[in-house]
Amino acid sequence: MFIDHIDIINGTINRTVNQGGFYPRSDLRALALTCRRFAKPCQRILFRTIQLDTPQMVHRFYLSLIYNPELANFVKVLQVADDLNENWVMYDEALPILLRTMVQVEDFSLNNFTKCCYALSPEDAMDYESDDDEEDESEDKLVGDEIVWRQRWTYLPQETQAAFMQIFSLPSLRQLSVAELSDIPMSFFGTIGNLERLALLDVTFRDVEGFEVNAIFACRRSFHTLEIGIDNADEQFNHILWHPLSYFATVSRLVVRISNVGQEHNATIASQIMRKSASTLKHIVWNEQSIRSFFPKCTIPIAFQAPDYIENLTFKMDLAASESEAHVEFNWRIFKLTDILLNQGIRRSMRLLKICVKGIDEIENLSLFADAPCWKPLDNLLAASEVAVEVILYTKEKALIDQDERWKEILGGNMPLLQGQDLFSASIDFDGNEYYSGY
Repeated sequence: MFIDHIDIINGTINRTVNQGGFYPRSDLRALALTCRRFAKPCQRILFRTIQLDTPQMVHRFYLSLIYNPELANFVKVLQVADDLNENWVMYDEALPILLRTMVQVEDFSLNNFTKCCYALSPEDAMDYESDDDEEDESEDKLVGDEIVWRQRWTYLPQETQAAFMQIFSLPSLRQLSVAELSDIPMSFFGTIGNLERLALLDVTFRDVEGFEVNAIFACRRSFHTLEIGIDNADEQFNHILWHPLSYFATVSRLVVRISNVGQEHNATIASQIMRKSASTLKHIVWNEQSIRSFFPKCTIPIAFQAPDYIENLTFKMDLAASESEAHVEFNWRIFKLTDILLNQGIRRSMRLLKICVKGIDEIENLSLFADAPCWKPLDNLLAASEVAVEVILYTKEKALIDQDERWKEILGGNMPLLQGQDLFSASIDFDGNEYYSGY
């Protein structure tokens, strides 16, 4: 029997290196330089996730591709970001060249335009409101006493726009996130293919000439998880949303982020999407990051009645941004949530209600929240429908995390019906990505 020793060696190397998550990146780099047989398996891991957040990083990766063009095919997760607000993407000539080489990307995130807020004096605010709109490289919005800055798509170089559109259209792409960008052309929706997840956060869209909605749906397109924070969308967006073949009708998981910018418009769009996806929507995540009212008074409660079979509802709130006392705001929001859930149509297929709270960081306030009067009506309502409830506090205070058992005990005592049916759980977790991820 002939045994291919080379295949055995290569298989052993691949199995060893594929456990790269257990090794520091420095060890993998050293391993790649040790032996040529280790080089490619190590490179597949080292170059799987690339973050381009500075011109220097673009330049370094560009030089690497000149030396070894095959590295571009190893990139599966790609993020273009600018955490320092240097706006380098507008001027970097190597970026579009680099983007065109990466054709196997599965997860792409464009978050180049981080919001930049600065406080205004009352006099400045009045001057700002009275100024005429002028063409500028950024879009400024007055929110309370702050200016929120967001870059416009139209001011990106044509080569960079085309390179981004090419990434959006990759057949390999499964997850796409675009954040903090305004005036995205509606042709964007004609580029995406079959995605597992699409995130559009703090964005606006603009109508374009020659728009043909039927041409967009000539090819199969879909996404099952949609995360939105759309501040503004015009007529052509509505044509896509309500088209008989609209991919919005296939959404099974909807994550809605409500912030201070475009709150009402975003809530309206979320309401429309809930109606369009009524037959497929199973999980709604409502992520409240606004200092204004928790729910718009009309649209969202009505929209929650649209889906046929909601299985999971997740509500996230950040009390640190509240204008009123945190425990008062918290109590009011839970009462508001209970009012929405009074509708039997919402509860008929629900299995889990998850409440996530950020902004309770003082131990002495723990009992104040756990003993709030809002819990009893919620307990009575959901116990009768056999809906499980999970309450999670997110904090960065270790002392509060250590109070996890106390939180469970006090809150469980105020939810006796759910507790008795083993349908209640509570915890205090570290405030990390779990709060913001929408899951």
